[in-house]
Amino acid sequence: MGEYSDSPTSAMKINREKATTTEVAQLLALQQDYLTPCRKIAVESAGKVDPSIVTILADSYAGADANYARVISHEITWGEFVTENQALVTQRRAALLAAGEALARALGKPSPQTTAARWQAEAALSHWLRRQQILLQSRPHARLIQCHYDGPVLSCAPFGDDGSPKN
Repeated sequence: MGEYSDSPTSAMKINREKATTTEVAQLLALQQDYLTPCRKIAVESAGKVDPSIVTILADSYAGADANYARVISHEITWGEFVTENQALVTQRRAALLAAGEALARALGKPSPQTTAARWQAEAALSHWLRRQQILLQSRPHARLIQCHYDGPVLSCAPFGDDGSPKN
């Protein structure tokens, strides 16, 4: 996380320790209180650009949430966590760069049917929601983010454990 997410130090990569109970609580709080609201803003903003960007972000966030779940459940060490996180950040940046280049090439040309791209984005968003649910299942009042398209417009809202929107 933070300034070393894309370039962890060697010491961080070889750290064989696993998350403590306190660190798990801190990670879950950071996830819910900071990462989730930022991700909501990023996905909503991407929805104004192109569904391919939404797909990239949602897929990346699902992968990151799976990585968080693995460190929180003590399946992996901190070193494994930061190494995987670095790979996810690198993959996301590369995918966003490629998508940006493709969008720039397509400027001014007739746009192809975007329905399939929206379906792909919806599937990625649904996968991300499932990953959020798995990651935050131990938090009774977790604020999950659910996004969906209404035609060309992407909307995101907090989502409750019972399947209902949260206010």
